[in-house]
Amino acid sequence: MPDTRTVTGTLKDGRFVTLDRELPMKSAKLTLIVESVEPLPTEALIESGNGSSDNLSYSDNLSYMETLTAIRENLRAHGHRPRTKEEVDAYLEEERSSWDEEL
Repeated sequence: MPDTRTVTGTLKDGRFVTLDRELPMKSAKLTLIVESVEPLPTEALIESGNGSSDNLSYSDNLSYMETLTAIRENLRAHGHRPRTKEEVDAYLEEERSSWDEEL
């Protein structure tokens, strides 16, 4: 039975595939089945140019901070509101108090 693995990667120049993780295999001839997937948010995120946060594309030439800023702007545009310090503190207090109850 053939050794089958699933791993994501990036196609470059229509011919070269760079895998996102190393395979535990030696050099071998492979059969690839290509399925286009949505780019990961860790890739550089930029707007497509029409001003809508619904139309996003990805590019490799943004810095980490530019990418993070674009992701945060997109989240805000879609109504995401990060938790306040008070909400986080209340959550942590509730979680920590449950530890005592389980012992």
